[in-house]
Amino acid sequence: MLLVQWCVVVLVVALSAIYSVWRLLGIRQRLWLLDQVLPLARLAKVGWPARLHATLQVQALKGCGSCGANADAVRTQRSGAPRH
Repeated sequence: MLLVQWCVVVLVVALSAIYSVWRLLGIRQRLWLLDQVLPLARLAKVGWPARLHATLQVQALKGCGSCGANADAVRTQRSGAPRH
């Protein structure tokens, strides 16, 4: 019974570490990691990595760099006062 408890603890700690690293990665790093996993997921016929990849691509398009590329975007007027 003690061996089963240790296996469960090791599994929970490993999954927590993987999740923490995933959350700390930027969107580009997450997309790169998914690009490495997707061929294996297609062979195993698992669909969730492809859906996650699509979701991350949408989030990447909403990033800070997407507004500056839009020539039709309305520029905001700033008063010059610092924000607190």
